[in-house]
Amino acid sequence: AGRSPEEGTTPAGPGDVHALPAPGTPEHARLTALGEDALRNGRVACVIVAGGAGTRFGGAVKGLVPVYGEESFLDVKLRDVQQISARYQRTVPVAVMTSEATEAPIREHLEARWPKAPVSLFSQRMLPRLTPGWTRFQAEDPDEARAPSGHGDFFRALKESGVGQRLWNSGVRTLCFSNVDNLAAQLDPLVVGMHLDLRCAMSAEVTERHNALSGKLDVGAAPVRLGGQLLLVEQVKPEQHRTISTNNLHFQLAPLLNREIHLP
Repeated sequence: AGRSPEEGTTPAGPGDVHALPAPGTPEHARLTALGEDALRNGRVACVIVAGGAGTRFGGAVKGLVPVYGEESFLDVKLRDVQQISARYQRTVPVAVMTSEATEAPIREHLEARWPKAPVSLFSQRMLPRLTPGWTRFQAEDPDEARAPSGHGDFFRALKESGVGQRLWNSGVRTLCFSNVDNLAAQLDPLVVGMHLDLRCAMSAEVTERHNALSGKLDVGAAPVRLGGQLLLVEQVKPEQHRTISTNNLHFQLAPLLNREIHLP
């Protein structure tokens, strides 16, 4: 109790952050080929996080808000996966994490616009809202007394829903994880290949924390060292960390199914 999220940690060092190789280099070609092989052999799936309370866009489900003509955030993400599947002649399955507020609208949208797409849904749970004093928030409307559990519930929900095991049974070994509203987070064989080459259970895309447009330091997670272990910590002091996580993650699927993952 009272412990700072960063207490006892040190910023990630140069050996913890790996730059993507430049196009045209042998290393770029090697890692791209590694990722392409995984895609051609059906070992890659995408996870799209599309849960939440559906409040950020005036009550609309964020993933279904049109952003390119009539295409929504979710449509654009699925279109990217569709194009990659066609390029490598192997279907890339998609798992979408929803919430109590977004599950039904997303399911209806998929049935209407993507009836043949290999998309599985699994839902984050609802938890009691708390006051700043760590007591339960009391509300006349029972729904207002609960809130979606957040991105961290992905580890539990993927496993308990059975979606993770079904992906494993189909041959998937790597998951590419991103937010539904991050349209720049496309499925990239180079990044898949780098993740595989590093042989990490999880790898996180990071970028410079300094915002070139505002001139300020953006707030967000950073890779840190704690007791010799490399971790991704959400609450850090921006001035002490050069890089910031974009929440584009790659996971080995096996540890997600075989380990108990306890979040602080």
